[in-house]
Amino acid sequence: MRFAFAMLLVSGAALTAVSQPRAKEGVVARLENPTVLRAPAGTRVALVWTLRAGKEPFGASGIYVRVRDRIGKATISEATELGPGRFRAWLSIPRGGVRAIAIALRGWVSDARGTRRADLVFPIANEPAPAMRTVVIRKPARLGHVKCRPPSPLGIFTRGLPEARGTTTRGSVWALFFPSRGMRWQPGSAIFAGSVGKAFKIVFRVTGSGPIRLSVRGPKGAALRPDWGPQRHDGSTWQRPGDEWGVGFTFPTAGCWRLHAERSGASGDVWALIGR
Repeated sequence: MRFAFAMLLVSGAALTAVSQPRAKEGVVARLENPTVLRAPAGTRVALVWTLRAGKEPFGASGIYVRVRDRIGKATISEATELGPGRFRAWLSIPRGGVRAIAIALRGWVSDARGTRRADLVFPIANEPAPAMRTVVIRKPARLGHVKCRPPSPLGIFTRGLPEARGTTTRGSVWALFFPSRGMRWQPGSAIFAGSVGKAFKIVFRVTGSGPIRLSVRGPKGAALRPDWGPQRHDGSTWQRPGDEWGVGFTFPTAGCWRLHAERSGASGDVWALIGR
């Protein structure tokens, strides 16, 4: 299976073109030499992995690997395809070691709002080593509050993605963020710099029953409609309580944004500061 980038521009708010075809569904990455990620800080290593959809190799241009250090700072290395579905990237081990890793494919979405980055992150079959698993905030974190005073607490999921715990009146609400390239964040608080006007995929896990109801409001109380979704997921490697949905937003202005999620038996808010 070989994927070459093609971007289709369409007119009309009812049409959306995505440069991530259904053919990529089911593609899984597998690291061939994960032990190199335990090398001493500053060591330059060659990480090798495969991409397959079942037994079929998956090849594409625009594949890269992203690693995060102990404070969440990301470093991206471009991949070279060694053979059908087999890739290599050279990277330097960051200070404090690799705490999270993601393998992704560059992509774009075009709709009435314009063209935006929307990269696809592949699941990794052989989970990272324990030293690279979810970063836990050691001191008790204050839950998010009105006007982001404070923003919701932020940790790091295994694949190097930020996750926030919602403030709930009942049940449990979690949000997993998929930042676009150029966005900046670090563990501690849900603060995302360089995020205005960029596509933001967010996955919610909410306990309770029935359909999910999402509402997002900005600094002045204006409602924001999703770019797409919410779409129900059958499941994933992100293990938080409740059922899972994915949704896409493009935040038009900087400031505090309230992401409210509810269903029967659960209701809560994730408070995020979006910056330019």
